[in-house]
Amino acid sequence: MGRRARSPHRRPHRRAAAPDARRHQRNRRWAAQPDPVDLNWAQGDVPVPAGTISVRWRRGAGDDSFVLTVLAPEGASGRVAVPLLHKDRTIAVDGRIAWHNGRPAGEAGRGAHPVGDAIVFDGVSGTRTFAWAG
Repeated sequence: MGRRARSPHRRPHRRAAAPDARRHQRNRRWAAQPDPVDLNWAQGDVPVPAGTISVRWRRGAGDDSFVLTVLAPEGASGRVAVPLLHKDRTIAVDGRIAWHNGRPAGEAGRGAHPVGDAIVFDGVSGTRTFAWAG
């Protein structure tokens, strides 16, 4: 006799659905990595167990500026990738220079690093605004 086919409607084992510390930790990490393509702005909210993560960004006419604001719930931290749009940029975080001349600058730039055509900031929490102009 052949093997019995598994039903696609089979319920998972109870333990597989139960939260654990590792899954809870993962739910407290997030990433905001916009790829503007041909959009001028975007915004959205994502519910997570710790609250809501809100992200909004706006790109200036002729790619002359970019502003990205992230609001994360208390206790959640994540990664923000600020697109460079194919040029070297000076990036400010909450009004303080964090990236200048192709490298991190000051306390605000601690841990920032390039990935592709973006500068990535890890360990971002709370409300932060990332911006460049020119």
